[in-house]
Amino acid sequence: MADARRLVDSMQSRGFDFVKVLSFLPREVFLAILAEAKQRGIQVAGHVPFAVSADEASAAGLHSVEHVTGIALACSTAMRRAEVPLLAGTDVQNPYVFPGFSLHEELAVLVEAGLTPAEALRTATLNPAIFLEATDSLGTVDVGKVADLVLLDADPLIDIRNTTRIRGVLLRGRYLDRRVLDSLLAGAARAANH
Repeated sequence: MADARRLVDSMQSRGFDFVKVLSFLPREVFLAILAEAKQRGIQVAGHVPFAVSADEASAAGLHSVEHVTGIALACSTAMRRAEVPLLAGTDVQNPYVFPGFSLHEELAVLVEAGLTPAEALRTATLNPAIFLEATDSLGTVDVGKVADLVLLDADPLIDIRNTTRIRGVLLRGRYLDRRVLDSLLAGAARAANH
């Protein structure tokens, strides 16, 4: 399909790491994008189109599936058993999705779907680093890696909702305590209301 070829060519020539696909793609367009991307050696990630099953998308070469809430929870369990990598994430252009907050909700949905809390946490830490081929600097806590951490007041391995109990954040080596975080949240709320 010529459109798929042009799309993948455009993405690759602009230096993108992968092509993102969305839910409303027609089946033939989706499969053509995957075929063209495979031929060119660029990965495809994103939503499973409504016209394609998750199994079919995976078999066709979809590198990762975004938004487990967009597919049946039972399907995510089957994907886990089949060792299909899952990545947590949000579409921030959606007016009802708030960066940060929605990630906590998605982690809870993943646990509800059958993942262990440790597996759910990996969808937001190690798995994205593997997907981006950046495990040398991201994904785990280790000497020489990027120092971005969220420090919690309770263990998320016991209850995944404990990811919302944030004590502080280490961002690019700078510690932001609860007072600073609350100030940032208040500023964001003021900006959203004006």
